[in-house]
Amino acid sequence: MEQVVSHLNDNWKIYSFFVSVMLMAGLYWLSKYFATKTELAAHVNSQEERFKLNELKFKDHQIEHYKLRDKVHEIDSHVKHLPSAGESAALREEIARLNGRLEGMEPLFKQVLNNVNILFENELRGDKN
Repeated sequence: MEQVVSHLNDNWKIYSFFVSVMLMAGLYWLSKYFATKTELAAHVNSQEERFKLNELKFKDHQIEHYKLRDKVHEIDSHVKHLPSAGESAALREEIARLNGRLEGMEPLFKQVLNNVNILFENELRGDKN
C-alpha cells in the first residue's frame, strides 16, 4: 500500500491532469445534454407564442364551426318541410294526369285557334257575315 501512495505522490501532476481532462469532458457532455438558461428562456418564449397562435387559430376554427353548425340547422329545418317519397310520387302522378288532359284538349285549342284566325282574316278583308 505504501508503494501506491509513494507512486501517487511522485506522479500527482499526471493524475491530476487526467482527472481534470475527464472532468472537463464530463462538463462538456453535460453542457451538450442540458440546455442553458438562455436556450430555455428562448424555448419557453417560442412555446408561449405557438400556444397563443394556436389559441387564435382555435378561435377562428371555432367561429367557422359555429357558422357551419348554423347552416346545418338551417338545412335540417328546410329538409323537414320537403315532401316525402309518397307525396312526390303522388305529385308526379297528378302532373302526368294533367299532362294527359292537356294533350286531350289540344285538338280543341287548334279548332279555337282556327276560328280566331278565320275571324281575323275576315276582319282584315272587311267581309261582313
